[in-house]
This record gives sequence, structure tokens and C-alpha cells, in this order.
Amino acid sequence: MQSVFNQDICDSDTEENKLKGRVQVLATHPSLSECSHLLTIQWLLDFPTSQLVNSSTDGQKEDATVRSLEPYALLPTVFDVPALISFKSKIFSLTTTWDGISLRDFLISLMKQVDYGIPGPPVVNLFRSLFTYITSGHQNTSEGDISQIILNVITSHPKFIPHAIDFISSINEVLPQSSIPLNLMAEFLQFLNSTNLDVVLANLHYHLVFLKHASSCPAINPLVILQVIKMM
Repeated sequence: MQSVFNQDICDSDTEENKLKGRVQVLATHPSLSECSHLLTIQWLLDFPTSQLVNSSTDGQKEDATVRSLEPYALLPTVFDVPALISFKSKIFSLTTTWDGISLRDFLISLMKQVDYGIPGPPVVNLFRSLFTYITSGHQNTSEGDISQIILNVITSHPKFIPHAIDFISSINEVLPQSSIPLNLMAEFLQFLNSTNLDVVLANLHYHLVFLKHASSCPAINPLVILQVIKMM
């Protein structure tokens, strides 16, 4: 309304803050429908559209409203639909000023489901959130964390390796300078070389899928792949 009608539609900053606070309460209210949740979070992203400030860390611009949101109220929950989690990931990725909220804190509800090996939306939302975060300008500060998160997922549940391969391919396409794909493949190959043979054979199909993808990477030493194959 401000952008369409009048920048002074609210008489004071206090009124703007009250309106923003009310919208934030609605965005996290458990009784709202899925569509209403998506609508109110979209309002938060667009309110106000003109307030952009410089981040103190990397000089990127971020929404002043996003900076002032209550972070814990917008963390994903086990009840969130994929579209809602995607919006929350976008909000989290827009700022680096939520003190005390790490990437792992943001992903905790998704990680709990993935840790139990639950397939489908939980693991898809996890990789989608990681991709949103890393492609929003945080690659310099989070590549190690993201690699470790994915490595923990695929070592505990090899059935999620195809998701990791899709993630690696997407990162290579969007951020070719990122070190995540190479580091992740190298660390997982090291895991295969050092783990028990029974563990490798129990999920042979998924491990072979990974080896096939790793063999197409010129930066991976083929001798390491041959060592894994010889062990099998």
C-alpha cells in the first residue's frame, strides 16, 4: 500500500512496527491455513519494499524488515508444508544478522526427520534449504558446515545419495567456483575406504551410483575410486 498509494500512509514508525509485528504473529499462527501462512510470509518479505540497508559483514544489501524479525518464530517446524519451508529458507538466507541462530539451528526440525531416515519431503526440503542458503551469498562462511551436514546424511543413510548427487550437480551449475562438490566427494570416498566392507555392501547400489558420479569429476584421483572398487 505504501508503494502504490503513499509512502506516508502510516503516521509514524511506531505504527509501521505495530503493523509488522501483527503480520509476523499471523505468519506463525498455528490455526492459519497453508495459503494464509504463505501470504503473510510473503507480506513480511515485501514489507516495506523500500527499506534496504547495508550488511555490516559483506556489504550486501538486505531487507531492514527481515533483519528485525523474531528468528525463533520463523524456524521451520515438522508441520510446515514444502512451500512454507521454502519461504522461511528465503527469509533466513536474506540476512546474516540473526545473532545466535546458526544454519544448523534453522535446519534442526528437518534434520530430526532425516536422521530417522524419513524419505520424501523432509530430505527434499533439507537439500532445498541448503541450496537456497548457499546460493544467497553465504558460500564463504558456510561451505564447511554444509559439506559436513550432507556427509553426515549420506553416511548414515546411503539411500539419500541421489539427493546429494542432484545437489552437487546444481551447485556445479550455479556456483562453479564452490568447493562443496569436490570436498564432499573426496570426504565420502575417504569414508568408503575406511569403513567396514559389510556396510558398503549393504548399500552397494547407492555407493556404486556415487562412484559413477565421482568418476566423471576430473579433479578426483581415479586411484581413490579404484581402491574402493577393489575393496568391494
